[in-house]
Amino acid sequence: MPLYLYDVRKDQDLFDQFEMIDAALKHDPSITKGKEGVYQFALQGEDGGTYQK
Repeated sequence: MPLYLYDVRKDQDLFDQFEMIDAALKHDPSITKGKEGVYQFALQGEDGGTYQK
């Protein structure tokens, strides 16, 4: 299966969201103590689908 990469920097609104999350986590890392996060991607195209990591 080919690997598709999305450069979030090309979508300013999405980039800003990731920047805010990153800043909040760096400001107070304890807010994530005991929590688990999941990344979910909805890809389009021939090999598209929803993938979680």
